[in-house]
Amino acid sequence: MADYSTYDGPSLEWQDFVKSTTLNATGLAPGQSITDLQHKTNSSRDAESAKYLAESGIQDKVSFKDHQIQTQDGQHIVARVYRPKNVQTDVRLPVYLFFHGGGFLFGTLSSEDANCQRLVVALPIIVVNVCYRHTPQFKHPTQANDAWDAFSWVLDHFDTIGGDRDKLIIGGISAGGSLAASVVVKENRTSKSESRIKGQILCIPQLFHPNGFPFHLVASRENCSWSRHVNAPIIPRAQLDLFRDLLGADDIGDTSLYIGNCTDADVVGMPKTTIIVAGMDPLRDEGLLYAEKLRRNK
Repeated sequence: MADYSTYDGPSLEWQDFVKSTTLNATGLAPGQSITDLQHKTNSSRDAESAKYLAESGIQDKVSFKDHQIQTQDGQHIVARVYRPKNVQTDVRLPVYLFFHGGGFLFGTLSSEDANCQRLVVALPIIVVNVCYRHTPQFKHPTQANDAWDAFSWVLDHFDTIGGDRDKLIIGGISAGGSLAASVVVKENRTSKSESRIKGQILCIPQLFHPNGFPFHLVASRENCSWSRHVNAPIIPRAQLDLFRDLLGADDIGDTSLYIGNCTDADVVGMPKTTIIVAGMDPLRDEGLLYAEKLRRNK
């Protein structure tokens, strides 16, 4: 039985942060609509990203272009492709296909500009920032389908964006981590040869339905992250339930999204993986359980 209680509790960095920062309330305020919450959150995220770019100056070191991606239902989503200006355009660079977090409700192209441009300048790489469709306007499986369509688009456009097709990494944060995981597993299941994905980065991913956590796999139901951190700061259980209700992904065993339910056979031979978790996150043990599954099936 898995016991991840050693990862429990806040880090010193978090404790220092909350001493000097007022944490905003999460979820709906009394009388607030979902669309109003979505608009206000997106506006705040956009502003924070723009502020960082203006203060850091890194936007002067990056070029970007927006591309239309046709989806399997005949609509279009947008991907913003970033590239470092100090690298010649004929030089092929590794590609990072990125899906943002926000519970499938929040996130825009602009909200991710700062994060994506930081990566481009630091590494250097090409980042493909995908604005998949959000709830409440679109429900599951739209988001998972959009993620797969974005992956397919990248495979067809390495020459267009100047990417190295032998160095494709996929990743995301929170809801985006769930989408990244779904793409990698689908590729692993369906590819007739070596995976075209060379690595994945899953940051605080949700990998099980909120009502489908496998308590039988952990040593203590009371000490697992889903029990101990039901009222966690930033993303408490109530917020996760709101995201789930809006998404409409009600099948606990749906492995097109809830990747933690995949069989061992589904993940044999997966690409190199980094999973990042947070000690006080309800989702912490989901990522750690998935890491164990991947280790067993290298």
